[in-house]
Parts: sequence; structure tokens; C-alpha cells
Amino acid sequence: MKGKVAAFIGAASGALGVLAAEAKLAQRRIKSIDFPPPPDPTGWYGREGVGLPVTLAILGDSSANGYGMEDAAETPGAVLADLVAKHTGRPVHLRDLAVTGARSKDLAHQVTQAIDHRADVAVILIGANDVVRITRPEKSVDHLEAAARRLRDAGVEVVVGLCPDFGAIKPLLPPLRHIAKAWSRAIAAEQAVRMSHLGVRTVPLADVLGDDFVARAGIFFGADKFHPSAVGYAAVADVLLPATLASVDGL
Repeated sequence: MKGKVAAFIGAASGALGVLAAEAKLAQRRIKSIDFPPPPDPTGWYGREGVGLPVTLAILGDSSANGYGMEDAAETPGAVLADLVAKHTGRPVHLRDLAVTGARSKDLAHQVTQAIDHRADVAVILIGANDVVRITRPEKSVDHLEAAARRLRDAGVEVVVGLCPDFGAIKPLLPPLRHIAKAWSRAIAAEQAVRMSHLGVRTVPLADVLGDDFVARAGIFFGADKFHPSAVGYAAVADVLLPATLASVDGL
């Protein structure tokens, strides 16, 4: 795996001039749609439930905090917390700690907050901005591994949604889209291996949802064609649910 990643990085590095120009063009297209900061869905879900409450923390980047949404109920954290409450019959207290633009190296502060809030389960969605910044997969996942280890050592169950597939993002033109696709897949693969070694549950978002985001881009992506729509975020929450429920069952 490392040999393939190294070969890929070597090939990609040779075309950095072209990629940098295309990346700037893609960023202009994406940023031409200026969304306000996403609403904070932190709060109680299923308050009428019985049994011990569950504290659920959402960590990561804009894909975790629901960038592009105006209604807090449509953010992935809110959808997931509501689903967990309905399936378990337990009240769920959600803490949305994710930060738009965050990279894997930015997880440390979010982890500290999750531990301070005594989270029972932490769901992490990270890696997209590492792809955008062309962060080496090993370096990117070093930070994720450190974050997951700290959470586990503090008694927090961890679920990681693996890096999404950038091949579905239309504002990225070839060859940048092909490079970004391979890079995102490399990061996701490295995330899966490292999290497996830690005993952390992972969800392969690219494998489960990639085809839907490509085939139904007009429905699954928001207006900037980069961040998910409400339908896209709901789909992400749906596929995160089984691993999250398994983590709650393990408390």
C-alpha cells in the first residue's frame, strides 16, 4: 500500500503547476456560492426517551457541521442524533464540535472539547481538506490516529467516516479530479488501516455513497456542487447510523 501511495505522490508532484492552477479555478467556482456559517445543532434529541442519556460528539470539518444548511435539523449531527434517539429509545445530547475548513491536524482541540464534555461516542468526519491541501496520507492520518487514541484512552467510543471520494466533485476538472480522486482514496485507505489497528469502527463513505453522489449529483450536492445538500447530509447520517448504534450498545 505504501509503495503505491509513494508512486502516486511522485507522479502527482510532477504536475503540481497545472494542478495548482486548476485548484485555484475550482476554489473560485466553489466559493462563488457564499454560504453563511452552519447553524449549531447542539442540544437534546429524544428527550422523552428512557434510560441513561447518550452524549454524542461530532468532530471534523464542514462535512460534519453541515456547511450550507440553514436549518439545524438538516445538519448531519442533528439527523444522526435524532436517529440514535429513535432507535435506542434513549435521550441523546449532541455536541457539534466540528469546524469548517478543519484538517486532520486541527482535531486536537476538538478532541479536548469532546473529552471535557464527557462524550460517550465521538463521530469524526475528516480528510477532505487534507485532499485540498495535498497533505500526504501518512501525515494526515498521523493526526487522526492521535485523535482517536486520545478519545479511546479517555473511554470514548469512536466512529470514523472515511474520507469521501473527490471523483464525484464536478467543479474539479480533469486531470485534477482524477488526482483528487486517487488522493482521497489513498487517505481513506490509510484511515481504514490505522483505525482498524486501534479497534475503531469505520464507515467507507466513498464505497457506500460515491455512486449516488455521482449519479444524482443534482440532488446529493448543494448549490456549490462541493458540499452535500440536505439529502446528501441525511444520506451520510444514515450510513453512519449502524456503526454509531453499535458504539452506543457497547457503552
